[in-house]
This record gives sequence, C-alpha cells and structure tokens, in this order.
Amino acid sequence: MIRRTLIGMATLVVGGSVGAFWFKSKETVSDVIVVGGGYAGLAAAVSAAKKGLKVVVIEKRARVGLNTHSDRGLFASSKSPSGEPSFGDSVENHFRQSYDSGGRLADPAVLQAFVSRAPETLAWLGNLGMSFDKTAINSNSLWRRCYQPLQNGYVETLYREAIRLGVYFVFNEKVIDIQRTSNRMDVVITSTDRGNKKEYKGRYGIILCAGGFGANLSLIKRFSPKYEQLESDNEQGSSGEVLLLAKEKGAALCGLDRILCLPRPPGNFKSQGYLHLNVSRFIFINSQGKRFVSEDALRPAITEAFFREGNNPVYELADDLAVKNYQLDIQKDLWRGIEHGTVFKGKNLADLASKLSIPPDLLVDTVERYNSFVENKKDLDFGKSSLNLLHKIAHGPFWAVRVNMKIHESLGGLVIDERCRVLDEANHPILGLYGAGSIVGNVHGNNRLGGNGLSSSITLGRLAGQEVGRI
Repeated sequence: MIRRTLIGMATLVVGGSVGAFWFKSKETVSDVIVVGGGYAGLAAAVSAAKKGLKVVVIEKRARVGLNTHSDRGLFASSKSPSGEPSFGDSVENHFRQSYDSGGRLADPAVLQAFVSRAPETLAWLGNLGMSFDKTAINSNSLWRRCYQPLQNGYVETLYREAIRLGVYFVFNEKVIDIQRTSNRMDVVITSTDRGNKKEYKGRYGIILCAGGFGANLSLIKRFSPKYEQLESDNEQGSSGEVLLLAKEKGAALCGLDRILCLPRPPGNFKSQGYLHLNVSRFIFINSQGKRFVSEDALRPAITEAFFREGNNPVYELADDLAVKNYQLDIQKDLWRGIEHGTVFKGKNLADLASKLSIPPDLLVDTVERYNSFVENKKDLDFGKSSLNLLHKIAHGPFWAVRVNMKIHESLGGLVIDERCRVLDEANHPILGLYGAGSIVGNVHGNNRLGGNGLSSSITLGRLAGQEVGRI
C-alpha cells in the first residue's frame, strides 16, 4: 500500500489548470500506473479506481490539466446528456463523418470504440457532477453534436473524484523508462528535478496518457517540416518523449506527419479569445475585408487557406449576439484580448473596419453579402452548408479577433486496439501497456472533427481504466 504525507494543497481553479495534492510515498507499489495528468489520464485514473484498484498518476509538470486549452471545451456525442439523439444524430453518423473527414485513416475498430461510448461517457461525467447545455452546436464537427459544460470543468471534476477515490498523484517527475519484470509491462522509472531516479510498480499495468508532441518543434520539423515555421498553442509539456520511449520498447507508431492546426491569436498569452466556437455565428475575413474560405470546411482545408493569405492579417468576425451566446470564460478572454491588442470591438461595422485598417465599404459589403446567404440558405462563394447558415451578423456592437494558424495537436502516435491496448509492430498487444488521449495515433486520421479531441480522450481514457488488468 502506498502511504503519503500531505505536504500542501493548491486551490482548485475553475476554468483553468487545477492545483495538486502533493505527497511523499514510502512505498511505490500500486495496481495501475497512469502516465500523464490530462483529460485521458484523469479519466483513466478515476475509471480504474472505481474498480477498486490502487492507482498512481505520474505527471512531469507541477499540476494536472496543463495542456487543456479550456476546461470547459466541447464534448462531441451523438446523444445529448439526457440521452436524446443530437439533432437526429446517431453513432453510425458520428462514425461515418469522423472516418471520412479523417481521410479514412483511422482504425475503424478504435474509432467505433470511441463514438459508441461517447454518449455514456457524457452521462458518466454528468453523474460526477458536471452539467451541460442541452443544445448542441456545430464547431467544425459536421453536425450539431458538441455540448458545452455550464459550470464545473472536466479537469476540476475528474481530479476531485480521483482524490475522493484515493488516487495518488506524483508531480515534477519525468518518466525515463518503462520496463517488464514478469510477463507484462509493469514498472515505470522516473527522474526528479534533482536527477534522483525513482521506481514505481503497477501490478496490472501502465496506461500511457502523456500527450503528443505538439510543443516539440524539433519533432514537428523531423516528422512534418511543412509546419515547422508555425507557432504552437501547446503547453511545453507536450514534448513526445514518452511516445518515443514506447517505440523503443516495441510499440508501433503511425501518422507522425499528421498535424492539426487551429486559428489562434498571435503571441503566447495565457488567455486567448476566439470567435470560431460555433461555425454558424462567425466568418473569416482577410486584410481586404473579404471572406476567403468556408468557415465549416475541414480543418486541413482552412489551414491551407490561411497559408495562401501569407503574412497578411486574418480575422474572425462576429456580432455581439454571438459573443453573448458563448461561455463566460470565453467572453472574459475576449475582453482580455482587447487589452492585448488581438481583439477589436466596434459600435458598428464601419467603426470596426477602421480599427482593422480595412476600407469600411468593403467590410460592410462582405457582411451584407454573407447575410444574404444566410437568408437564402445558400453560400454562393464558398459553399458553407445550409445547416450552418443560421445566424446573420447583424447585432452590434461587432467583434473581430486577429488570428494566426498555430499547431494545435499532433494526430499521430501509438497504435492501439479497441480495448486501448498498445500494439507492437506485429499488431499484437503488449501485455500490460495501454494508451489513450493525444499520445494515440490511430483514432482520428489526418483530421479531427471539432469536439472529438476532448471527447475521445476522456472516453478512451475511461475505457483504458476499465480494461487494465482484464484477462
């Protein structure tokens, strides 16, 4: 049994990264070791602990949830929190759209494991104390299946539940080796800030949830040099060393050249406002005040459109009604963005245009033309789906956010099966080794639909916790 001495406790932060229970362990033997304290790792830890297993989570940084861009991000599910189909959605439709939009490069069995369990995972989060908006939105998800949390965030909820279940957390220790002592992977070696090595044993196995390599620009250059000049919006802990370590131990990898990019304000601000959460409520405009891509295009197509604009400014534009429909933390970020100089607000379109150095008549013409598309349910310029031509941009004041394309996530990584078991090069499970979250590479293909990232991380993390130790 692991014993712990409580050194201190940081306060839980709503809507951001969460503080930590710190402990010194005299014994380092548990049933399960989870590597990584993000969405997937926390879900895996809670899921395994609910089975009565003793769980240790090892996080190399100072607290959990560091690479979560918003703790109230969107959860994609074909059913609502109450179990009703999301605007006529189905598991089959969620699978087909995810599979096709990812270039049919995802593993069908793994993708099916995710989309079929997403609705029950959404309900599971509700049972843990989360509440969600009953009305789903389309956020580059091809369907209105993305649900917004209303109060408690995912990290906050899962971390609190993990502590309640007796999960032990180790912080500021970097995993430097994983080993097999009998017939399964069951040992993790870490290094502390002072260079001291520690050994942890998990009787039933190890769940790798250490994230991808979106912050490691040297790996980006190595695997996908096309994106090497882009900034990353990842926390620096997303460096990929556990992924490469797993490869050294025989794990198969796939799709390391697949990089997902998203529009983000320039710079490295802690709080970043944006307007693209709901594709039916904003448009992209360039430095001439013109639209240049459909807002509901697949993310790789939007990335290519940004590249064609070169170094010229690009903006997301919406009206005040859109902003008021977003979560409170996003609204706060927009106001912070005004202070940073990345967000602009005008009492009317002409006023906003002057702040963007765009001829007012050009911007007014663009918005009026777009509003006519909404009225007629047909985008004559870029083919935006009629399902997303729902809201005119007509309620002042008007908002714009300066955005650049940034690296958001590495989509390649470990190859797992539908039980979250890590596979070797011969396609055989490595006994005792599981994976979930951004470290996995065969869930999405070359594109990830909006809401699927968070949803798949929590859903497959939960599944990995259920599967560990199963014969």
